[in-house]
Amino acid sequence: MVKRLNGLVFVSYAHEDLERVAPLVNFLAPRFNVYWDRKIQPGQVWREKLMVHLDSARCVIVVWTTESVTHKFIWSELERVKDRGVVVPVKLDKNAKIPVGLDDWQYVDLIGWNGETAKPLKTLMDRVSRLLRRGHHVRRSWTTLAKDINIIPDSVHATKELVELSDKIESIGAPLAPGDGPVRYLVRTLEEINKTYSSVSDAIGRFVAPAVSRGRIEAKRYLPMERGDLVTMIQNNRGHCSRILEYYIRVGGLRDSLESKLSQNELSELDQTFDKLSTADGDMFEQLSSIGDVLTDEASEIVGLILSDQQKVVRKRILEGRQKLLPLQKDLRAAMNRLQEIESSLGYVSVGGRKANKRN
Repeated sequence: MVKRLNGLVFVSYAHEDLERVAPLVNFLAPRFNVYWDRKIQPGQVWREKLMVHLDSARCVIVVWTTESVTHKFIWSELERVKDRGVVVPVKLDKNAKIPVGLDDWQYVDLIGWNGETAKPLKTLMDRVSRLLRRGHHVRRSWTTLAKDINIIPDSVHATKELVELSDKIESIGAPLAPGDGPVRYLVRTLEEINKTYSSVSDAIGRFVAPAVSRGRIEAKRYLPMERGDLVTMIQNNRGHCSRILEYYIRVGGLRDSLESKLSQNELSELDQTFDKLSTADGDMFEQLSSIGDVLTDEASEIVGLILSDQQKVVRKRILEGRQKLLPLQKDLRAAMNRLQEIESSLGYVSVGGRKANKRN
């Protein structure tokens, strides 16, 4: 007896094709937990029950025929799940014109299939099996790059706000002598900001790199990402506000050093600047770091697409995501360059990745 793989396989089809689809379901049923709407019992709320199973499916097989391509409810079912990377199209009719937007998807060619075992069925089995073996993925952000309307704009805003705070730090340090104790604390504060910029920028670069290079995009490049590697990468390398706060309020720290050198208004502005920076872990730094959650969910969808042999769709999706991330990447690069300028103006230069006093 063949052991079934865990996970639901949902079959989307037109009722007019029931007799043609039934042999396909019968072929799959001994190997997979297959659901199609013939299983809905009398009296159950049809649409609601269907959506519950569709949303929980780890694989959705859509059967394209001259009849099914005309049914908008099938289009809507695919639109609901296609961003999850779980769709495996099957085509039964040569003349079936697949709707625009779904016609890029590589389908399993069962044109002319008469219900007997055929080579394309092995292809179908392999794609379904790979998707089911992935297991269940817990979403982090509940959005994708294409659908995101908050996280990327918030990250861009956070980057710009941090640049403004960095400029204020430069104005604070301008009258100080290079190498003074207060300057060192200012530079360390800038380093915490730069760590956050760099960790997010590096995570984005790692995400888009496989699609920029030539050749097949391999699932192994994105499997660690869907498991949270990018989130971990950002968290382990980003700056932390607790350190900024320590530089500022410690005995003999930045505030103590500057208190006698600044006017009351300047000191008040300094307090406001560092108050914002000392809470950035739950605000600006957190907004930037949340990009890791979006990329994690996006990587999960991409893995599904790769496992179902949708290379064309995968590359297109990653490159479209790259385009959407481009404004943030540009702002991050500009912000990191700006930090270098500020550090230089404070009398520090980068030497082999470490900071050193500038020689006069």
